[in-house]
Amino acid sequence: MSKKILFVVLIISLAFNIAFLGVFIYRRVLLPDRHLPPPRFKNIPPHCREEFIDERERMLPLKMEFELSKKRFMRSLTNEEFDRELLEKKLQETIDRQIRMEHEMGQLLIRLRSEMSPEEVQNFFKPEIPRFKRPFIKKDNRRIEK
Repeated sequence: MSKKILFVVLIISLAFNIAFLGVFIYRRVLLPDRHLPPPRFKNIPPHCREEFIDERERMLPLKMEFELSKKRFMRSLTNEEFDRELLEKKLQETIDRQIRMEHEMGQLLIRLRSEMSPEEVQNFFKPEIPRFKRPFIKKDNRRIEK
């Protein structure tokens, strides 16, 4: 190969390497939170903020128990032996822990709601409503014939 062709190949290789490094730096340094969901409950009224944060921290063990139970259930699904009774038991434990966690969070939201003005309620709860839309459920307008 001639020197000119080697030089062109070297320049192209350098360009690709610089582009790769540029994308890597851009995604790792400039966009570190790209996979994190937007923060929830941004508009907490000041007089409720401390209680909300304290209660969420108090509920952290419930969340950790639920997550751990969920992992245990998923691991038990990968076992070589199929033990339906054990799987049902682990599933029920996971569901019970999730119910307990959700119940505590619901009770906290009810307590906070009782301390808020109508305007604070709109600012705090209204932005959360779109999170509960289920885009994967399609309306089925067909009639079911019996």
